[in-house]
Order: sequence, then C-alpha cells, then structure tokens
Amino acid sequence: MSNLSAGFMRERIKGNNDYILQLHYIYIESGDRMLKAVKVRHSGGFTLIELMIASAILAVLIIGVAFFFLNMINQSQTIDSATRALEISRQGLELYRTVDVGSIDPGTVIGPEIIDDDFDRYMTISSVTESPNARLVKCTVKYGTPAGSDSISLSTIF
Repeated sequence: MSNLSAGFMRERIKGNNDYILQLHYIYIESGDRMLKAVKVRHSGGFTLIELMIASAILAVLIIGVAFFFLNMINQSQTIDSATRALEISRQGLELYRTVDVGSIDPGTVIGPEIIDDDFDRYMTISSVTESPNARLVKCTVKYGTPAGSDSISLSTIF
C-alpha cells in the first residue's frame, strides 16, 4: 500500500491592478507523485483603509443629498407661505369691492387681522388726487417664513 497524504500550499503573487493575490493549491500525494491538484484563486479582499475611504466618500454624498432635500423643503414652505399670503391679500381687496369706500376717511388703517395664526392682514385706505370720491385701497399681508418674515401688498382704486 502506498502512503497517501493531503496538503495545502499558498503562493502570493502580484496580480492585475497591483493587488496581492493568493493562489491556493489543494493536493493529494501518493508517495512521490501528486495525484490531483486543484488551484483556487482568492483575492485578499478590501483593506481597512479602503473601507474607511469608501465610507467617508459615502458619508459626504449622503450629507450633500440631505442638505439638498432640506433646502428644497424650506424653499417649498417659503413658496407656500407667499402663495397663501397673496391669496389672503386678494381676498382682502375683494372684501372692499362691495363696500362704499368713499365714505371711509382717507388715512384709515384697519388691522391687523390675524388669519390662520401665521398671517397678519392690514388694510390702508387713502385718497386719490384725481377723484375726491375714489379711494386707494392697499392690502398688506405680513407672514413668517423659514428665512424670516416677509410681506406682500396689493392695491387698487375704488
């Protein structure tokens, strides 16, 4: 009977892209001759430094995307507030369309009228030099945004 033995050999070589590759051989020997050898190729995997660099790059990208979306949300809230303020100002002028503004003294300021807890509407009535019975009606709406406070004014002559 011949003496059978099995073993494992490892060889390190430099492969493509300067990665160190390990070639593993699994073999079975019978006496002085090798019966079967199987070559298994493994790369060393990622190093800790490569994983740290990849994690840092990924973190920077995620933070950038998060700031982009937060900015978009703030811009959306600002636009929504401005649109609502414009609608409140337009409604204020519509209220005075049916009122005899000629009977209201010039220089009258009505307000603030608080609407939806976020908007303050002021109505200002002043005289028009071209016509003594006509009045300039100005509606100003003040509101808060994520960037601070702002206002919108609309005016017309009745």
